[in-house]
Amino acid sequence: KIQKHGDVVFTLSNIATARWLLQPNIARAFAAKMGMEAKVIERTYKLIAERVPVELDPHNPATLRAIEKAHDLDENAIARADWIKPVERRRPGQRLAFLQITVTSITQANKAIKGLTLAGRRVLVRKDYDEPKRCMRCQEYDHLAKDCKSITDICANCAGTHPTARKY
Repeated sequence: KIQKHGDVVFTLSNIATARWLLQPNIARAFAAKMGMEAKVIERTYKLIAERVPVELDPHNPATLRAIEKAHDLDENAIARADWIKPVERRRPGQRLAFLQITVTSITQANKAIKGLTLAGRRVLVRKDYDEPKRCMRCQEYDHLAKDCKSITDICANCAGTHPTARKY
């Protein structure tokens, strides 16, 4: 299937073929035959696990495999996991944080959305929605404030020509 932006999506007949194609040497050869800047990437699904105890180590593969086993997920269903906020930016004594979990299939994502127990705590898991980029200066959706050419600020609340008031 050819996407609007020119990407090509291949849907394979079975998982074994997909796993074969994702092997680094096979993927490189396939991409080279496709030409230009082709890349072979696996489709993944991003989830957000809310209020996860910070003692969980999402970078430890053994931790991810244990989560899969405990929740009847396929082996290697969790491709990766990482804290949304960098660890160094946590407030002192913070005990819970949000975790982004990337899974390899929609079936595994649906299983995880039913809820997970992470570091001894039952947590809510939801789909991660990409929010549109919006300029916080002029409120348009086609760029960010660092690239904004607008001379005046536009308030996000009232559309007046002043900066959006911050509430502390």
